[in-house]
Amino acid sequence: MAAVRIDGYDGTSRSDAVEDGLLGLAGLVILLALAGFGLQELAVELRNAQDHPSTE
Repeated sequence: MAAVRIDGYDGTSRSDAVEDGLLGLAGLVILLALAGFGLQELAVELRNAQDHPSTE
């Protein structure tokens, strides 16, 4: 863990901050893609359930 100086600057370079931001953005894009895929699969299942109603 980096020591925090009195002025609040922890010594993190700008390039490290940009890299962390890009990694966070990439993670968010992946999560949104997975959520979209899950919603698409749910829509297909619901459509199939409407097309073939259960007789129970």
